[in-house]
Amino acid sequence: MKRVLINLVTVIILFVGCSKNDDPILEDASLKGTYYSAFAYTGGGYSFMGVWIDSYDVYWSYRFIDDNKAERTVNEKEPYGKLIGQPEPYTYRYKYPDITLIDKDGKETNGTFIDKNVFRIGDKNYQKR
Repeated sequence: MKRVLINLVTVIILFVGCSKNDDPILEDASLKGTYYSAFAYTGGGYSFMGVWIDSYDVYWSYRFIDDNKAERTVNEKEPYGKLIGQPEPYTYRYKYPDITLIDKDGKETNGTFIDKNVFRIGDKNYQKR
C-alpha cells in the first residue's frame, strides 16, 4: 500500500510540474537592449526591359533603448545593413504577449509576441537579432 501511495504522489508531482505553462522569462523580461527586424519589401533599383536592376531587400528594425523608448530604422539588404533615412523615435508599452508601438505623431500600432524571439505586427514577423 505504501508503494502505491508513493507512486501515486510521484505521478501527481510529475503531472503538476509538467503541466505548468508559465514562462517567467517571457512575462517578466524587459525589451531594453534588444533588436528585432523584419523583411519589409524589395526596393531600390530600376526596370530595364522588364527586369529589375540593382534592387535590394529592405528591413524594418526596432531597437529597444529602455523600458519605454525605441527607435525604428529602415535598413538596406539586411537587418544591420546600410541605413536608409534617419532613425525614427518611438515609445512603446509592453506586457507580454502584447506590445504597442507609438510613433512621434502618436499613431499606435499593436503587435503580439509569438514567442520570446518573434513578435508580429500585421503580416510582418519581427525576429530578435
